[in-house]
Amino acid sequence: MITKPKHIIMNICYVGLLVSSLLSRVKFTYFSSFNLSIHYLLLPLFSTVLIFSDIKTLKEFCIFNKKVLVAIGLLYIWIWICTFFSNFPTTALTYTLKYSNYFLIFIAFLRLNFTQPKNIKYYCLTLLVLIQVIAILGWVEIFFPKMWMFRLFKYPSFHPQIGSIMQNPNQFGVLMAIGASLTLILYQKKIISTIYLYISELLLVISVAISTSRNAWLVFILGLVLLRGTKIINNIKFISLSFLLIICILLYPAANYKLGFMNPNLFPSFELLNQNFTNQNFLKAKIANPQTTINLVSQKQSHPSSIETKISNPQTTALSRLALWKAAIIEMTKQPITGIGIGVFAEHIGKQVFGVKGFHAHNIFLNIGTELGIPGLLMFIGFLLKIASDLKPSNFVTVPILLFLASQMLDFFIEDYTFTTIELYFLSLAVISGTNVEPMLK
Repeated sequence: MITKPKHIIMNICYVGLLVSSLLSRVKFTYFSSFNLSIHYLLLPLFSTVLIFSDIKTLKEFCIFNKKVLVAIGLLYIWIWICTFFSNFPTTALTYTLKYSNYFLIFIAFLRLNFTQPKNIKYYCLTLLVLIQVIAILGWVEIFFPKMWMFRLFKYPSFHPQIGSIMQNPNQFGVLMAIGASLTLILYQKKIISTIYLYISELLLVISVAISTSRNAWLVFILGLVLLRGTKIINNIKFISLSFLLIICILLYPAANYKLGFMNPNLFPSFELLNQNFTNQNFLKAKIANPQTTINLVSQKQSHPSSIETKISNPQTTALSRLALWKAAIIEMTKQPITGIGIGVFAEHIGKQVFGVKGFHAHNIFLNIGTELGIPGLLMFIGFLLKIASDLKPSNFVTVPILLFLASQMLDFFIEDYTFTTIELYFLSLAVISGTNVEPMLK
């Protein structure tokens, strides 16, 4: 039985993990000559404390979850094997060490949910509050894009595409869309009030729109479809929320533009907005069609406030993804067994395509297959299939898990620690749902 002090320690570590995931751009310069980000120290610290907070139940936890622990252990070993066989061993080693935190975080969340299943509703509510805080800061960014917190927490700035304190507008928008679905789930489970529901949905739907992320818009609609299919919402909520999103998109000029309306007469203010946020500091990289170019933000700027971005249109976005998918498939055929090593695609292959670092394969399966080879991809798919086989459509975890996966069919968010940390929490819930400990939101 968990004593009250240990219960408090676990809860503190849980909140600490969520907060620490937001600090990936905050450097530990005062205490380290290596300019190390704070989250690299805090995430493993909180994870380790949470895992070992109650030694007496640790053995029971390991025995009960031995299949899952063995599975992720094998995947982790395989990542190291791919690192040693990579043509870019330094890069692969760096990212293997960086992403080792994710394994610790997942085990910590699994431990938390296994030990305290009765508190799962509070943990989910805490996640929703965090998402809402990020949404509010996104609204602040609209009017004060150069505020100190945005300079501190993220780089570069994509304004007028809103990313709040997250690394990219795409991650921000998708997380807001998942948060909107989570709100509806918690309301259906009678954890939040009707007033809370309306305020949260309005806040999050507007945030989905101002992110200007087409991926987020699709994820939001998919969430509504899944929630309607599982009878969590009715037709009135489905139609009302869909209509609200459309209105918000049309009322925000940058989002309007992302739909392909280059010069909408309805919103002439966009012309002024576009002039304010475009300049000559762009690199032009050829993609699939030599006649087509994509504008990229220069990585050489000294500060996010000096970076100004140009919004891509649907055609450019589609062609850029096709170019990345093509590159990923080519690399996978070159090294189908051990892959190119984790983190290598964004650092080297994406750079060959666009001339700058930071471009993943924009598909979770292609990215994993390219970096970890076919064996690594099969391990990952097998893990997902095992979870899927144990989950029932009516389980409240099913919809968030599907949305996290669907959002990465056209992108890959492993580099965003906030997004991935929240994703790992729901993944741990899905694993628990396949055991005798059923996490019911009551």
